Amino acid sequence: MESMDAILGRFLSAVPSEWCNGIRREFGYSGGGGLFSYPLICWLMIVQRLKGLSVESAWLTVSPELALRFSPTSKRAQSGTLSPFGGGYDHARRAMPVEMAEAVFDRLFTELCVKLSAVNPRPSAFVLDGTTLSPDGSAKLREEYPPHANQHGESHYPHLRLLFAHELGTAMAVRPIWGPVRGKDRVSEQSLALEMIGRLPEGAMVVADRAFGVFSIAYSVTNSGRSCLVRMTDQRFLSLVGKDADLSFDQEREFVWKPSAHDLRAHPEIPKNAMVPGCLIVRHVVPSNSKSVVRLLLFVSGSNMTGDELAATYAKRWNIETDIRTLKHTLGLDRPSARLPDVLAKELILGVAAYNLVRAMGALAAGHVGIDPRQVSFTRMAACMQAYEQRLLDAPNQEELERLVLEMFTRATARTLKPRTRPNPPRHTWERPRSGKRRSTKKPKNT
Repeated sequence: MESMDAILGRFLSAVPSEWCNGIRREFGYSGGGGLFSYPLICWLMIVQRLKGLSVESAWLTVSPELALRFSPTSKRAQSGTLSPFGGGYDHARRAMPVEMAEAVFDRLFTELCVKLSAVNPRPSAFVLDGTTLSPDGSAKLREEYPPHANQHGESHYPHLRLLFAHELGTAMAVRPIWGPVRGKDRVSEQSLALEMIGRLPEGAMVVADRAFGVFSIAYSVTNSGRSCLVRMTDQRFLSLVGKDADLSFDQEREFVWKPSAHDLRAHPEIPKNAMVPGCLIVRHVVPSNSKSVVRLLLFVSGSNMTGDELAATYAKRWNIETDIRTLKHTLGLDRPSARLPDVLAKELILGVAAYNLVRAMGALAAGHVGIDPRQVSFTRMAACMQAYEQRLLDAPNQEELERLVLEMFTRATARTLKPRTRPNPPRHTWERPRSGKRRSTKKPKNT
């Protein structure tokens, strides 16, 4: 079995100090060469996200042995003399370039995917979906990401839109993309998706819901050598097959999608003779938590899967909704503490890197017991990793280390996630309680 010492060993093996020093010299970065090396800064930001620690508390977790492991050439690490205060780490994480965090994330993602290829050998499919965040307010963040405004004025919190791409089988996430919701530089989910496509592995399938079922997305995906599976709205689907088409039964038809006049006006980079050959699919399915029939109107291009297999693949798209919930609520990315745009960028990037480390360990645990990686609870896996972290680091020999890893995997997979069968609760409008009487808007009558 593969040797590992929990999440720390996985990170160090994927992002060694020598590689970071090469990146630092290549881009001419002056920092990151002493005690606060770039691997140590990135690791502490990941620890902050996984354990919910402050800057000061994260620095207090660094022992002289850990500092020497990350920064072997540092004289302070070699002497074992570390400051009891976290001001130096706070300054170092602010000074670290965003490009360094991006390089660390991309290398870590690549290395983890290579390790997981034995667990999940099937062709990769990535699901796209977006969400919004409202970080704590600061003048610079509000300038970069203008807040919402209504008839009562402008909100205090900045507002930004993020787009995620998660692997369908292992739940691993590609480096996210974001931008402002409002202002002159505002972005849409579709514009972010066009940028995200280039970050996906070559040959991967892109799965997306009706918000992305447009020609520009399908053309960009297929033009990049990837396959696409998108759901379409009823209106758009009928505009392609004809308004009188009968969609009451399951069917498939080959179709060549061509851009409309609106597509060409909105995206001048698309050639007039552009086309996307594919297949239009109609399937009627019953979700596991409902008795009502749902009609799926799908467009697929570049795939040899059958219509039923494609419908089953698209049915798994819902997993990204729970993945985003995990990122925002379990890891706390819904309210990042950064008050500067570049620090916010590093928090988001390395927060998703922390998520990937836990997901990778969960996939390895799933492979050990022979279950699907999606059946491993993220929260349970993270709790097991935290509980076994010190025991793994203190293992006296390789045999004891492997025994502890197997024990951790067994306990993490002792309780697995089951398909949801209870129906969704009905939506309600929750009114805020009023402390006083409601003021009347009627004018008093003249007496």
